[in-house]
Amino acid sequence: MGGTKVLNERTRAAHISAAAALAALLLGSCMERRAPRVDSTPSSGARLDNAAKSWGSALLRFDGANPQCAQLAADIEQKLAAVRDPFAAVSPDQSAERLRAFRARISEHTACVPGAAGAWATFFDGGTDPRAWTWFVGFLPNDGALAKHAGNFPDQVDARSGHRTYTGRADQFEAASYFGPHRLQVVSDYDGDGTQEAVVWTAQIGQEIRGSARGVLWSFQKGSVVPYAHAEQWAIAPFEVDANAASETAPLTDVDGDGRIDLLGYGPFFGVFKQGCGVVESFDALGPRLALHALATGGFSERDAVAVQYAKQQCPARPTRILTFAESGVDRRATFANLGCARLWNVPASAIDSERKSACGVTPSASSDCETKHECAAEVLAVFAAWDKLKTPFTLD
Repeated sequence: MGGTKVLNERTRAAHISAAAALAALLLGSCMERRAPRVDSTPSSGARLDNAAKSWGSALLRFDGANPQCAQLAADIEQKLAAVRDPFAAVSPDQSAERLRAFRARISEHTACVPGAAGAWATFFDGGTDPRAWTWFVGFLPNDGALAKHAGNFPDQVDARSGHRTYTGRADQFEAASYFGPHRLQVVSDYDGDGTQEAVVWTAQIGQEIRGSARGVLWSFQKGSVVPYAHAEQWAIAPFEVDANAASETAPLTDVDGDGRIDLLGYGPFFGVFKQGCGVVESFDALGPRLALHALATGGFSERDAVAVQYAKQQCPARPTRILTFAESGVDRRATFANLGCARLWNVPASAIDSERKSACGVTPSASSDCETKHECAAEVLAVFAAWDKLKTPFTLD
């Protein structure tokens, strides 16, 4: 994403002294409760003095009572025991705390949720250098070995990158940012093979970027973890991971009560846009929440009666106004939701443009003075311009 700012090797050393505090801040944004610790001992017999004291979090649940999950934790803990601080020579007095923070980060973003056929997991693997650790989506079948697939990042999901290009590689030792799994939800057995599918959301959280996440539906097929083929073309709803905003309790739900968990997204009304005035960050423009109705055939529909009815719950009436203003300017969330609803209700483009001109005045150009106050920021108007051209899956009028 445009907002990603990862410190390189030259700058990392300068920020090392803040590693523990920043890591604690970032991890605290997604920790609501802690799962019981799995009491496991590395094969060497030496316990980890600085080992993580718990596994998982409220959003990445870890069932330590499950034997498969307990074994996964033991394997990771053994590898964590071998990790060494690559910056020990620079600041040896802070080395132990850096390693402690790294181990806590790994454990708190490791999930393991058992089902009838086995356990879904998000986990990390690597050697002695913590900067080279990689994260995976895994499935531990009841009668077989762990299967895994390299994890993905939000920008890869946005770009619909081929999963063969996913690496799962991120510098988990970097204190100022986090890249990796943020939520795991085991959902329905869409293909009827006896194994439930799972959605894993990947987050990008950092000191200089606003947190965001994307979801991918995964399946265990023929002994391998793979993206679920019938859902690869859909964008599963991203959700905010801002520590100051309440997280949704169920980003996916059975909207029609047929026993299958339906996927939720934003249809065409979602995009990543650049901030104005030379700011490095990007922002997510989110329209009204729309349903991808799970079908008995194993696929999904974005335009059947169930999907349309769900959209009517989000957009119950034709919007009378689109632009919503707050003290600091345009309320983006409300405005973008109104804009998407207006498009679904087939509000004429001329009416939308008329309101924009009346409320915003002259559109600021790319070369506008950023210190000059405008009624509507250029980045908000960019969303209007982009969504005006989108093809809607259905209309509500």
